[in-house]
Amino acid sequence: MIAAVAPTAVGGQASYVIINGISMEPGYHRGDLVITRTAESYHVGDIVTYRQPDIGPVIHRIVEQKDDQFVLQGDNNSWLDSYHPTESEIIGKAFIHIPSMGKLFEWMRSPMGLAVMVIVVGGMGLMTFETAREEDKQPHQEAWRIRWRRALAAVHKQGNVFPGGSGSPGGSSSPGGDGGPPGRAAAPGKNAQGVINLLVVAMLMSLLLGGFAFTRSTSSIVSEDLAYEHEGEFKYSAVVPAGVYDTTKVRTGEPVFMQLTKNVQVQFHYQFTTEVPTDSVEGTHRLVAQVSDTNGWKRKTILQPDTRFTGDGFTVHADLDLSPIRKDIKQLEMQTGYSNNRYTVSVVPEVSTGGALAGKELDDEFSPRLDFWMDKTQLQLQNPNAAAASGNASEEKEGADQLEPSESGSVEIPKTVANSISILGIKVGVGTARLLSLLGLALCVGGLVWFGLPMLRARKAAEPARIRSQYGDLLVSMNGGDLDSGGRVIEVAAFEDLVKIAEKSGQSILHQTSDGSEHYYVQDIGVSYHYWAPDQEKGTSD
Repeated sequence: MIAAVAPTAVGGQASYVIINGISMEPGYHRGDLVITRTAESYHVGDIVTYRQPDIGPVIHRIVEQKDDQFVLQGDNNSWLDSYHPTESEIIGKAFIHIPSMGKLFEWMRSPMGLAVMVIVVGGMGLMTFETAREEDKQPHQEAWRIRWRRALAAVHKQGNVFPGGSGSPGGSSSPGGDGGPPGRAAAPGKNAQGVINLLVVAMLMSLLLGGFAFTRSTSSIVSEDLAYEHEGEFKYSAVVPAGVYDTTKVRTGEPVFMQLTKNVQVQFHYQFTTEVPTDSVEGTHRLVAQVSDTNGWKRKTILQPDTRFTGDGFTVHADLDLSPIRKDIKQLEMQTGYSNNRYTVSVVPEVSTGGALAGKELDDEFSPRLDFWMDKTQLQLQNPNAAAASGNASEEKEGADQLEPSESGSVEIPKTVANSISILGIKVGVGTARLLSLLGLALCVGGLVWFGLPMLRARKAAEPARIRSQYGDLLVSMNGGDLDSGGRVIEVAAFEDLVKIAEKSGQSILHQTSDGSEHYYVQDIGVSYHYWAPDQEKGTSD
């Protein structure tokens, strides 16, 4: 993945583009970051970045290719780009899109952003330095465990987290120098300083997250399609003499022989279905019969006049009298000389649905058709379900749809959705990001107070007290004796210099109280390195 987004400046194939306009909305917005990669070829529909000679890099979509040139256009533009680049002028094809990340990069290049980055990198550098010293002798996980244990232990001592590096001025030069190789783990105070550095970095990250979260709304209003369904069901029947059918009643799907009856009872049931309550749905309906021919001739008869309905459904019944229909057909043939063996008779419910759905105005129509063939002897349903008996599955489906028609629709309703922040492909809700930033700030401030107050107290404490609390594990106390006799004595300028010599030589630091002062020694092959500190808590002797 790293190789896939490596920039061209270091030999990779990726280029980083910050959107600085609105020509690619709604896909890309101002401040988004788009990573493009070079491709072997480019095609119509690709979003690419090309180098425009007058204005520099431009990111638009390829809409046409003319010979060796490409025609591009912004998704939000109504015009084509005037410049047509060749393939060699195309920088790359859109590969990764990170919303708003370009704003972060722009901020990082600002004076304030550079200052914050210096602080962050500096703090991370300090922590890395301390980690390296511990890992010289410990495995990685063990080193961190030891450092954290020592830091916490140091906090519970007064003044034990004072950062190393200060001491009494004066004294002769130190032979240990500043460049001695590290031998032991860092002192507890330095480990505590590393924890403080970590807290500072975490606080800056929390502030950065809060800056993004609190400059954005937690929610926004979007349009959502609320679907609904018109559903219908046709049935018909007719009373006939016994002997032709199994019963004295014609059922849905069976033919109606006009020598046996000329009156057919038709029923239509309507149902409006949706996922939300439909108490405010209302409308009108009527039922008509229509006879027509393939040449476009038709006559219409009203079976049921306009009727209002409320709620999500209704059922309508009507008598279809075949005699007037036969009379209309006979009159057509007598007056025009036109004749056909078969005509179409349709029963059509005309439903107008209104009212409101989820507070949105509803206005729709539903007019399914139940079609019959009519010849001189019978009225037969077009594509009846009985067609399945012949193995014709498509006709079975058409017949089922005709008896149970349906039609879908939708209305746009406003919906409140939670906004999110996308950072490196990870989406976090704005509300959650705000909470995390505030929680992070609170924890970091609390941690800085917890670790910082002992450091402030340690700065005010006497030098011997600081040494005891910070380097107590390196000291060996001596009750008597002349520690500096029998050899050459070299005075060191700061106690930390003595610590370096002890670490380099692998010796302990010997401690002795004498004449109101604290004396510290490291003895190494006839040479005693000495540091003394007046005990300001007890007073000094002149």
